[in-house]
Amino acid sequence: STFTVYSSSDSVNSLFEIDYFIDFEEEHWVLKQADSVSQKATDLQINTTSQVISEIITMFEEGINYTYGDIADSKKYNVAISIFYTRSVLLAAQREDCACLPVPLFITSKSVFHCQEDIFYEVDNLIATIDTIVAQGTPLDSATTNLYAFLESTQETTIRYDDYNSFYISKVDFQGMITDIRNQTYADDCNREKYRNGKCGSDIGCCGNYAGCCWFWDWDCFVHDMKCLDCKPWWYCLPGCKPEKPSNPSSSIDYK
Repeated sequence: STFTVYSSSDSVNSLFEIDYFIDFEEEHWVLKQADSVSQKATDLQINTTSQVISEIITMFEEGINYTYGDIADSKKYNVAISIFYTRSVLLAAQREDCACLPVPLFITSKSVFHCQEDIFYEVDNLIATIDTIVAQGTPLDSATTNLYAFLESTQETTIRYDDYNSFYISKVDFQGMITDIRNQTYADDCNREKYRNGKCGSDIGCCGNYAGCCWFWDWDCFVHDMKCLDCKPWWYCLPGCKPEKPSNPSSSIDYK
């Protein structure tokens, strides 16, 4: 697909274009999208003014909810990927370094593409969630303890997802996992020492149940997995649950 922007005063010569093409047969295509976003954002930043980019983002965001609703209803996944890829390029072009780390749920085939840098959590909501967990008698691990201390001390009302996630796995280690997979030096053996996130895909709290290191650990998944230790009703516990700690992974991730 091609996203083309024209000036209101010139309908012939475009201001810029963002081309998007996926070869679903290409090895590791999922892991290559973030690099592609960063490169296109860099090109856009060089050739387009920040004011134009900002104006296009505003218009893009206004229409995306309506467009995505129609796409979701018809289950046109490829179109959805294209829309959010284009959005990611536009938003990355507003950052000085055009950085883009892919959201873990895209890697595990649970979401369309987003950059981690474009997602924000409400600080108060995170604090309330952790408080609820503590009130239920669940001890916090060191990563969450550090996260909680940060949330209570920050003056910001939101925390960017990549900053949130870095309490569980550093940005360097996250990128290292991607690089190792692409270089075929990654093994599904959950190398806790090398990646230092201390969590595996089969651990309680990791969203999903798979071999290798955990890509996405979340408190909602933790609560869900804890309920599955004594699952009632029985249908609440799907294959992604962990009936034991740690459980045997039910599958390996297909990194395409």
